[in-house]
Amino acid sequence: MTRQNTGLFTIFAALLAVTFGGIILHQVTGYHYPCSDAFFYELNVIGDLYEALILVPTGLVGLIALRKGSPWGPVLIGGVAATITYNYAMVVTGEQNLWIFLWIVKLALGGLSLILVWSHLPLGNDRSPKGRTGMLSYLSLIFLLLGALMVKRLLASAAGQVMEMSMQIRGPVDWAEPVVRDPVIFLAFVGPLCLTAILGLWRRMDWGARAASLSATFIVNMVIMILMTGPVKELLQMGSLSAGMLPISLLFIAVALPAVWALLRLTRVN
Repeated sequence: MTRQNTGLFTIFAALLAVTFGGIILHQVTGYHYPCSDAFFYELNVIGDLYEALILVPTGLVGLIALRKGSPWGPVLIGGVAATITYNYAMVVTGEQNLWIFLWIVKLALGGLSLILVWSHLPLGNDRSPKGRTGMLSYLSLIFLLLGALMVKRLLASAAGQVMEMSMQIRGPVDWAEPVVRDPVIFLAFVGPLCLTAILGLWRRMDWGARAASLSATFIVNMVIMILMTGPVKELLQMGSLSAGMLPISLLFIAVALPAVWALLRLTRVN
């Protein structure tokens, strides 16, 4: 591993250690993350499961791949770091208790990891018109669909209405809930990242491929999180799936498959 990789390895390893240590502390002390009853299970149960079973193991594989010089190392690290940065940018500005200090550390380490991993992300040697057009079309579709959804949610909150996907049934928007800041973080972070990937791929720039790989890994992680709060949550709470959950879950998996395909092309070795 080169000296240039050492800083990334150290910062990201610290992020994984703090994340896993926080999960253990949460489970041992029973001191819950602050939120309303409607969001309690997602934040205090699913959140720990998602980080312990998905993010931390994926991050460890990324560290091993980084040491071996595999292009998948930075890709996996970037995806985990982007997801943690995104999630904790939401929670640190919501309802708080003493967990806020750990959350700030995780947000800082996640942001630093993103800065350090950028120059290590694959440039993508496969620039055939077919592959580039496919990635451009996919990222453009994701950008437009999710962007429209998030703008709709912000318009609802600005009018004091209940926002979709906010766990609220009625009444004005409660901005103490972390999930209602999802559209703000998306439009300020993920949206510009996708747009950077689209413009960069269109102009055949190296930074376009890097932004595309980061966007694709983030999309995969977000789909996994949706599955955790959808079918996995229903199985844990009720022991079965509702009638419409399976087709919706398959739809989200289908949405993530082109992102995996894009990553395979971008990480292809010269």
